[in-house]
Amino acid sequence: MTDVQFDPSIDAYQKRENNAIKANLLKPYIWNETIKKAEDMIEKSDLGVLVFGSALNLLLFSPTYKKDVIENLRHIIKNDKSRTYIFSVSTSALADEIKTWEEAADNLMYTRMEKPMKLFFKVSKMKGVRFSREEIKVPILQEVLNEIKDIAEITRKRIIPEMRRI
Repeated sequence: MTDVQFDPSIDAYQKRENNAIKANLLKPYIWNETIKKAEDMIEKSDLGVLVFGSALNLLLFSPTYKKDVIENLRHIIKNDKSRTYIFSVSTSALADEIKTWEEAADNLMYTRMEKPMKLFFKVSKMKGVRFSREEIKVPILQEVLNEIKDIAEITRKRIIPEMRRI
């Protein structure tokens, strides 16, 4: 496993210790080079490569790179079948832009929160297979959801203002 950490303060990417890379993922060519570099750092498997990215909607707060990020990720989602991608975004902001990615995706799942801290999951589309459209309650402890919420809130308060300046 290789951990790629978003760092908008650097120009390209930097290899770190413990199979980690810091990269400015706002720039599409850096995103693509970073994924290739990370792939080269892991042991090959018959299962292929899984790329997981979370909170990618935060990249859309950069007025300079927003259009490039939208198009690069749309292209990856729609066309790059050499890897399996799982991307996580919040649709609470910039939902219209994120629709571009939703439309390009082969598989699409949603979660939603209900008070008091109940998480629900639903599959919206799956390519080439039958699936249940039933929404289910996720069996997760409220304490765990609170921890996730707290981390997300801290990240939003720090990253969004920084992204708006780039």
